[in-house]
Amino acid sequence: MVIDWRTVDLEVPEPKLVENPNGVQERTIFLPSFLEDNPALTERDPGYEQRLMKRDPKIAQALRFGNWDVFAGQMFSQFSRARHVITPFEIPLTWSRLRAIDWGFADPFACYFIAINPANKQRIVYKEIYKSGLSDPAQAEMVRSYEQIGESFGFNFADPSMWTRRTTEMVAKSTYDAYLEHGVLLTKADNDNRSKIAKTHSILADQWYGQPGVLIFNTCTNLINTLGALVRDENNPEMIKDGQEDHAWDAFAYSLTNWSDDKPKQQQEQKPNPFTKMKGL
Repeated sequence: MVIDWRTVDLEVPEPKLVENPNGVQERTIFLPSFLEDNPALTERDPGYEQRLMKRDPKIAQALRFGNWDVFAGQMFSQFSRARHVITPFEIPLTWSRLRAIDWGFADPFACYFIAINPANKQRIVYKEIYKSGLSDPAQAEMVRSYEQIGESFGFNFADPSMWTRRTTEMVAKSTYDAYLEHGVLLTKADNDNRSKIAKTHSILADQWYGQPGVLIFNTCTNLINTLGALVRDENNPEMIKDGQEDHAWDAFAYSLTNWSDDKPKQQQEQKPNPFTKMKGL
């Protein structure tokens, strides 16, 4: 018998205590395995994936991509921790960046830092701020404190309500004004819910390069939890049900104000010149 030993670089997660059927807590490590990890399976059975994906969509997502987060009524059922959540890596300073902000005080204000891969325009959500009880100046200061030396941001898309003037200490000032005083120039974001939902569906889907349009660092826990938890309105399934914790999604959706899923323009094939077929040419 010949044993083929191979070395594989693998990120091993921290073990967790899981109760076994006998009620005993055991240290357990979950190592996910996908179809791509076993090419021999598809070589022997080329129709396996096609048959798998014909099953109930939620079961298919769970078995094919390890996405066990899907449930009835879920708004963004294509969201998958296995597909969309990644381990942080160092993002080159040459990549374009933007931020997106949803205002809050009693409710959390949320801010996301997003980089854009120049090779395919894929977006990487790499920093998250999610805090409540902060004044407008304190929010702006916190946003600035998360900046890395050398970073610059083309846009700071923000909740349009941040342009509303509020009277404090006899002075009428908007959140926009407070942010500007602290060096953060805001741009009004698209706040149409239908547009935000449609763009979220679109960017979560696989793009022309074979991956989702957005990847999220696993440190952005509030956004990850929110995308997986939002449910549809029973009376209007195209909309998100009111009353949910949706601040993280709101901020993320604001970042899609200038996003489109257009494929890069391919060079058009030159049509043959009919005159070249004429005799003597």
